[in-house]
Amino acid sequence: MASKKKTNEKKEIDEKKELVSENAVADSVKEDEVKQEEKTEETKTEETKAEETKAEETKAEETKAEETKAEETKAEETKAEETKAEETKTEETKAEEPKTEETKAEETKTEKTKTEETKTEETKAEETKTEETEAEETKPEVSKVEEPKTTEPTEEPKREKKNRATTGSTMPVVREWKEAESESGKAEDAKAEDTPMPIKKFFVGLFGIMGTALAVAVIVLAVCLFGLSKELKSVQAVSASLQTDLSLAEAEVSRLSLGASVSAVASDEELLPTATPRPTATPRPTAAPEQYTVCIDAGHGDYDGGAVLEQADGTLRMEKDDNLWMAKLVQKELEAYGVKVIMTREEDKFLELYDRTFIANSLDVDALISFHRNAFYEKGEMSNKVGGVEIWVHSTQPSDAVRLANGMLQAIKNVGGMKNRGLKYGSRDSFTEDFAINRRALMTSMIVELGFISNESDNAALDAYGEEYAKVMAEEIYEWLQTLY
Repeated sequence: MASKKKTNEKKEIDEKKELVSENAVADSVKEDEVKQEEKTEETKTEETKAEETKAEETKAEETKAEETKAEETKAEETKAEETKAEETKTEETKAEEPKTEETKAEETKTEKTKTEETKTEETKAEETKTEETEAEETKPEVSKVEEPKTTEPTEEPKREKKNRATTGSTMPVVREWKEAESESGKAEDAKAEDTPMPIKKFFVGLFGIMGTALAVAVIVLAVCLFGLSKELKSVQAVSASLQTDLSLAEAEVSRLSLGASVSAVASDEELLPTATPRPTATPRPTAAPEQYTVCIDAGHGDYDGGAVLEQADGTLRMEKDDNLWMAKLVQKELEAYGVKVIMTREEDKFLELYDRTFIANSLDVDALISFHRNAFYEKGEMSNKVGGVEIWVHSTQPSDAVRLANGMLQAIKNVGGMKNRGLKYGSRDSFTEDFAINRRALMTSMIVELGFISNESDNAALDAYGEEYAKVMAEEIYEWLQTLY
């Protein structure tokens, strides 16, 4: 029994749980339905609001359209009224014009009728005189003759008036109007003729005085400008003479300073940056007369070191030192040929590019050769990838410079040690823009880039064959000079 009760109680509990769960589900379903109904009501309210706003917008647009239409109609009405007013004005003016023409025609008519009446009166007077004479001669015929003669002249002008009034043609009116216009023009001409002559003479004289004054002013200005041009020419001539004197003085000073600064060539230990084996010396040719002059320029100097290489042992290899070393070697070889050599610098000092070309230009040398060294950078650091010798000439590629540069390149190639990168013209930026040395020099000029300081092989070749490079370059320069004279 106890077990049955327990089972019954469990069943009742389970049934209650099921009821509770069903009620919970029903409640959740009802809540969902309520939420959905609320959502639908919200959407409906939103839709109604949107429809109301649309209706309001449409009403506002319709009112705006009606207002614009009303304004347009008002504007059209005002325009129509203005046009009507203008038309009425034009009609009035047109009506007034024919009236004035009619009045002129009537005046002319009245004047003609008056003249005709005076003529008829004169004829009547003459006729009456003749009639009186005839009456005295023949008195019985007076009554017969008087009646028709008195009636005829009075009827003729009346008939003319009737014909003019009754005829509908406008030709007489037009003729009379033209006659009136001609009469008015004649009256205006008469008025113009009646204007006093002194006023005309006054204006003519005034214009004449003004013209003469302008002519005099132009002449004075021309004379002043001519005098100023003469003064400017004289000033320019004086300045040109002063510039020539200054250039001659500077040239003399530079020549004296350069002549005083020429010193003996240093020993091999001072010239070479590193002690390396060099090839055997080549035999020197016979000396030439001192008619050739060459300017040798060692690039950079002093604080301008040019390209600088930090070597493995920690020392710095500077382009300015290699340039001066090679310039002195070439100087030594050219002087052995008897060539006069002008050095822009023989020590570690700085010169502007203008000063270098000024020395060569002022001393009238045959050639200007500037020694430099190249450098190649990759990602901001010197790279060993690029090497070789190259020579830069003017962008116009003068034949003398091209011939000398090609000869020097071939001679260096024959010595060996460096790659021949060939002849270059212009600058690295443009084929038409030149380096300052080639741009400002007044004679054959070139820039010799003797290998890359960033290339180990080029540095080793320069150290090993530097003297031989100098000898072959000097030989090519001397042979080239002989072709000039």
